[in-house]
This record gives sequence, C-alpha cells and structure tokens, in this order.
Amino acid sequence: KQKTAYEIPKRDWSSDVCSSDLDLNLGGDPDPYITFGAVGAALTDWERFEGHLALIFTALIGLGDEAHAARRAYGTIAAFQGRAGMVRAAAEAYFDEHPDPDLQKDLADLLNTASRASARRNEIAHGVVQPIDPSKTVFTGGRYTLVPAYYATNKRDLRHQARYSYAAVEIQRFARQFDELVEPALALLDRIHARHPQGS
Repeated sequence: KQKTAYEIPKRDWSSDVCSSDLDLNLGGDPDPYITFGAVGAALTDWERFEGHLALIFTALIGLGDEAHAARRAYGTIAAFQGRAGMVRAAAEAYFDEHPDPDLQKDLADLLNTASRASARRNEIAHGVVQPIDPSKTVFTGGRYTLVPAYYATNKRDLRHQARYSYAAVEIQRFARQFDELVEPALALLDRIHARHPQGS
C-alpha cells in the first residue's frame, strides 16, 4: 500500500453537540467581534479544503488542475452533500477505468469525514452572533455566542431553545479540524496526479 504523509483525522462530528465532548457554551465571548473573527477564520479554512476537493474532482474526470469549466460546474451545486456526490460519482467512473483500491478507500474516507464535518460548517455559516442575555443587543454589552437563527426550526426546539451555542474557542476548534482536512486532500490529489505523469 502506498504510504501517505497525512492521515485523515478521526473526529466526532455528531450533529447532537451535547452527545459529543462539546457542551453548550455558557460563558460566551466578551466582545462580539471575537466571535465574528472566529466565524470568518473557520469558514476560510473550510473553503480552502473545498478548493482542493474541487481540484480532486477535475483530476478524476481527467481534465487536470486548469479545468476552469469543471471547477465552475463543481461550484454551481449549492450544498456540500451535492458536491460530494459529484466527486463520488466521478471517483466511481475513474476507479472503474483505473483501479486502485487503497486510493479509492482513502478518498471515500475523506469524503465521509468531510460530509460529517459539513454539518458543523453549516451551523457556523448560518448562525447568528447574539448576546447570551436576551435583554441585550449585539452592541450593548454582555457576552456573546453563535446560535441558530430563530427561523432555523431544525436547530431550535419548540420553545425556541438553541441546539448549539458556540463561543470563539469552540469555533476555533472546528476551524483547526477543517484545516486538518486540507493536507489529506492535497496528498490524495498528488497521488492521482502521480498515476498520470503525462496528463493521460
């Protein structure tokens, strides 16, 4: 089996935050801009990973890194699960023509890990920074966390209680975990390229 320098991280990406090692945050951040900054960093780390996944997609369909059309096609799919499905479909055809069980398994493992992680990315992307004290507004003091929007019925119970509440420390933890997906993606891309040194 070909060895890689990077292992796909094993994480608990459970959608039920309370069932993982991460409890609902009760402390919060003293400044909402601390939370805002953590949100931006986490989303940037996720997008770096997805950029490499788009390159894997173009490599699998045989067009190489410079396939502008393939990258644009990848980007037209709104949800990550749909984009991951595109990569899985391309991988199925690619490995049918170019069998490599180890590479195929490693790619499947990365996609499965990323699919679980995408739920946390979505919470970060679609959450709102709010004061823990409901009597305060974002700019009048208190402590702040990222929580689901009030219309997000799948993330709030019937009494409007949030199913997650992240301060910067939790968001930064997710950001590091998103970043840990980048190197395995790069390693997989290099392995695909190494199989076709002449672009064949």
